[in-house]
Amino acid sequence: MAGLNIKQKFFLLVGLMGIGSLSLLVIAMTEINKVRVGGPLYNKLQAHAQRNQKLLLLRADLSEVRAMSTDAQYLADPDQLQDLHRKAAELSEYVNE
Repeated sequence: MAGLNIKQKFFLLVGLMGIGSLSLLVIAMTEINKVRVGGPLYNKLQAHAQRNQKLLLLRADLSEVRAMSTDAQYLADPDQLQDLHRKAAELSEYVNE
């Protein structure tokens, strides 16, 4: 660095600043593409939200199955038991989708 004159030092400094700015721009564009709508991070978040929604539905369905099983213990009417059996079959089909 001691053997360079002021003009060479200036061009070296400008070149380093240009390389730094270009690399910063590339990094910024990469991060923007990662988090944009339709990007990989957005897709991961959307898949996570869909799984959470499915889990919430399964929890609600489990609560409904518990309530139906409690009702089935105390029902004596065959028509009501048949109706409960039909509801359980519908719920089972829904969960297996």
